[in-house]
Amino acid sequence: EKLNKIHNFMCGILDSDQSGHDSSHIDRVIGLTKKILKKEPTANQFIVLASATLHDTYDDKLFVDQREAKKKVIDFLNAINVDPKPIIYIIDNMSWSAETFGQAKKLDINGQIVQDADRLEAIGAIAVIRAFKYAFKHQQIDYDPKIKARVLKNKTDYRNGKQTTI
Repeated sequence: EKLNKIHNFMCGILDSDQSGHDSSHIDRVIGLTKKILKKEPTANQFIVLASATLHDTYDDKLFVDQREAKKKVIDFLNAINVDPKPIIYIIDNMSWSAETFGQAKKLDINGQIVQDADRLEAIGAIAVIRAFKYAFKHQQIDYDPKIKARVLKNKTDYRNGKQTTI
């Protein structure tokens, strides 16, 4: 019942997303999460599935006011009597950018499962479509040979530097 409430909450936030981070992305991550959970009996299924469901509900690339978006998630979890701490910890430390730029803390098996599921969803044909959806939403160029590949030094460069989708 609580997972259904969490899913409905997520849909209310992400259903209209046009950047490739909509509820269909979340549903694919949940599906991959469930497959991984079958092989990881020591994981806390509720924490893993709740984290997978909510992992983009306050992502800094999607929300202008990330703090306010995060507060809404925490308030919602508290309202349905779910401890937000383990879920928020996973979400705050699972992203590629947090890991790449030294901001991530170590994840336990629960967080590793969510991280793996999200990254598995970010490869293959669906990932290519999602990359172009994100680029279109942010008015990025598909390809320009004059724009060379970047060496990313920090998250600001990653989020704000000129780049092409390819």
